[in-house]
Amino acid sequence: MRQRLSLYDTTLRDGQQTQGVQFSAAEKAEIALMLDSLGVDHIEGGWPGANPTDSDFFAQAPATRATMTAFGMTKRAGRSAQNDDVLAAVLDAGTPAVCLVGKTHPFHVREALGITLEENLENIRASVAHLVAQGREALFDAEHFFDGYAEDPDYALACLDAALGAGARWLVLCDTNGGTLPERVGAVTRAVIAAGIPGERLGIHAHDDTGNAVACTLAAVDAGARQIQGTLNGLGERCGNASLTTLIPTLLLKEPYATAYDTGVAGLSDLTRISRRLDEILNRAPQRAAPYVGTSAFAHKAGLHASAILKNPATYEHVDPALVGNERIIPMSNQAGQSNLRARLAGAGIEVAPVPTVIFSNTPDYPSLRGRPLPADFFADLLQGLWDRGLPQRADFLLSGYIGSVEVAGLLADFVARAKAANPRLCYYCDPVMGDELPGLYVPREIADIFRDRLLPLADIASPNPFEVAYLTDQPVTELADIPRVAQALRMASGARLIVTGCRLRETRPGMLESVIHDSSGLSRHPTPHLPVAMAGTGDLFAGLVTAGLGRGRTLPQAVDFAQAQTARALKRAAKLGTREVVLTDPDFRAALLTL
Repeated sequence: MRQRLSLYDTTLRDGQQTQGVQFSAAEKAEIALMLDSLGVDHIEGGWPGANPTDSDFFAQAPATRATMTAFGMTKRAGRSAQNDDVLAAVLDAGTPAVCLVGKTHPFHVREALGITLEENLENIRASVAHLVAQGREALFDAEHFFDGYAEDPDYALACLDAALGAGARWLVLCDTNGGTLPERVGAVTRAVIAAGIPGERLGIHAHDDTGNAVACTLAAVDAGARQIQGTLNGLGERCGNASLTTLIPTLLLKEPYATAYDTGVAGLSDLTRISRRLDEILNRAPQRAAPYVGTSAFAHKAGLHASAILKNPATYEHVDPALVGNERIIPMSNQAGQSNLRARLAGAGIEVAPVPTVIFSNTPDYPSLRGRPLPADFFADLLQGLWDRGLPQRADFLLSGYIGSVEVAGLLADFVARAKAANPRLCYYCDPVMGDELPGLYVPREIADIFRDRLLPLADIASPNPFEVAYLTDQPVTELADIPRVAQALRMASGARLIVTGCRLRETRPGMLESVIHDSSGLSRHPTPHLPVAMAGTGDLFAGLVTAGLGRGRTLPQAVDFAQAQTARALKRAAKLGTREVVLTDPDFRAALLTL
């Protein structure tokens, strides 16, 4: 038979002591409901009387299955429990349970409180007895217990005995300064039980000042403690508290805990959502490396890992990410091969079949360029392979860019027409890569003709730059009023959308470039700072990012904004590194891709 472990959350009290964290009463209410849905047993709502927000929260606290708990301190020396105004404010919150913090370290009794050891014991006894007499479930928070036990174990135990004898349901061993290591926590907890304190009345409250709060908590459980205290995402004083976001899935999914204990938590599918919602409330970025719930918790960067994950996720994952509401991520990086790229896109629900039209050794900005356009028969065979797989018939998007030869251009036009006939919902994005102001037209004139006469009439989206528009239509683009006119001259399909990229129009603000979208709703302008950087591949990156954004459900204006921002980020990174090619290794760039 499994033993019951009680879960006590102090996010709304101890978590609020995190530097830079301050909850409103409404935010506390929302968090309380999230905690209740997770399945914790106690929700510590705050310290009424010490904080106006906490008092407001208790005045309108939501109904929860979990036991709502107020926090306070034992009465002060020289006053009765009945006449202590601080204790009275805690009781006035009307919660069914109250947790009182009291000193168990002689050093703190003498130095912080300035009273005798016996006076402190009386404060504990009288305060807990008063709670019980009021019909409240009493918890005693044994502050600095492990440090106190190290100095004077008999006195530390006497404090626990005083609370237990007065009727406390739970005696919580607190590693208040967070300096006790797991082995010591386990040993002291066992000693406390051996001294006559029942394990089923003991809790553990660990801080993370050595990075061991979770390990210390588990050590206490292993030793016999049966209540776990912690916070969502490890919020708390200084370095934080033991993270329930880590502890709960560990207890449910890891042995021996999964078999030995019942936590009352029914499932973990909302754990990641709850964790990230808390960070949204706090207006802070989630901790990417957080166990179980972080965006990197199931991210596989190395090519060796990514390749193995594709074969069997158990090769590099200790649990299925879906169990905690998370997902597997295969990031694109400079440390991996094609497995990472394919898996990352597949994980995003995007199947990609790249077909090159040219193979060059580098971009044309170098002194020499080796390679060539693909032979027409070879390119045709690659296209037939796509058709044999049934990809055009089920694809969502078809994107074309630079074309290296007239023969390949003709084959591509035939393929696009055939694909759109077989799949009417297919969105064809044509990026008519032909030239720029400098160096002018850099493809054969016949390829430009195929763009104008065959590919653009098939396009649902096209993204020429002003030079390409002017070349294809014999109409310059100098102001906004020119764009509807050239859109009509391009002879694109009815309902097609035009993105004129890299515009410096009469209306464009100094120091800026803009992309202008023209569709049935009119014009949409999307400015971005003009960077003193010109690199081959910029348009390819932009078109790919726009397509990815559309594939993930963004509107075209949203996709263009995203593409412009990330293209600029990549260009800045390349300029900083002094390269001649677009660089995709910037961490913020990679992080942004994960938001699609």
